[in-house]
Amino acid sequence: MADIGIKYELTKEGFEYDGHYLRRIRALKDFGGIKAGDIGGWVETDNNLSQEGFCWIYDEAMVYGKARVFDDVHVFDYARVYGESFVLAYARIYGNAKVFDKATISSSATIYGNAEICGQAVISGSAEVCGNAEVSGRAQVYGKARVYGDARIFGSSHVCDDAKVFGRTWVFGNAKVFGNTSVRGDSRIFNKSLVCTDKEVVDKIVGRRR
Repeated sequence: MADIGIKYELTKEGFEYDGHYLRRIRALKDFGGIKAGDIGGWVETDNNLSQEGFCWIYDEAMVYGKARVFDDVHVFDYARVYGESFVLAYARIYGNAKVFDKATISSSATIYGNAEICGQAVISGSAEVCGNAEVSGRAQVYGKARVYGDARIFGSSHVCDDAKVFGRTWVFGNAKVFGNTSVRGDSRIFNKSLVCTDKEVVDKIVGRRR
């Protein structure tokens, strides 16, 4: 992470939103693709956006509450990051996406569209969550997994590897969807279910559990 010193300031432009007073940010120096004087999005305090690294908030995006954005993260369009959530590494949050509660977005994960990440959910790797999808509870989405459409991932479930979960699918409990699996439609995957197209992988995992 690059230490570039104080890179932005809070302007006098501000407004009340959801019980928080937000202020527009302005760059004080060149870094990444940002030029000194560029106007960014909105924060509540300078704790919301790290002064280190190349992270930035663009457009009308908002980061507030105790939420923190670090490293090379970009938050743009009308996205909102709030509560006590953390976004770090090379993650991208955009569209009308929301990240809140104590959710963590890291690595090269991308959250966009109308997606919502909340609870203590973790999205990492190069995973994508988009559309109207929601990931909540203690659920994790990682690897190269994609969750989209109206899918709901919650409980302590995992979606990982190259798995795709979409449509109106629900994955919850301690279920795990992995491999090159695609789950769609109105599917319900729950309890300790394992869903994978690679039977050998499943057999090994089931064997370990016995």
